[in-house]
Amino acid sequence: MDKTSSRDDASEDAPSFQHKIRIKGPTKKRFETIFSLGKKAKGDVARIIAYPGTGLIGIAVSKKIGSHPRRNKLKRRFRDAIFHRRDLPSREFDFVVIVNAEAASVTFERIEEDVRTLFDKIVERWAAESESS
Repeated sequence: MDKTSSRDDASEDAPSFQHKIRIKGPTKKRFETIFSLGKKAKGDVARIIAYPGTGLIGIAVSKKIGSHPRRNKLKRRFRDAIFHRRDLPSREFDFVVIVNAEAASVTFERIEEDVRTLFDKIVERWAAESESS
């Protein structure tokens, strides 16, 4: 029995795992466009910038917050908060969420609340502008 056939058999018997939906972030060039041209809203633990696009979400955490693992933990917490809110975000916009230093010391529920408020605020701002145009 050769090794390739046993690998093929094993992969057929292996259960298929479903992965969580990934939040895909914008490229560096798109980040810069969103920063310079987007509408901004400020919350207690984060800021958000939105610009018409395809539904990309980027999360920016400053090095002032601390070590690499600490920044990654904050990114994961914000990514989870966005993922738990199934009706958000709007696919009409690309978003950049900028995490404040205060976010490191608040509960996950507080982050979820702030994310929900920020997304609602920013989408309302774009809606108000499109109605006035």
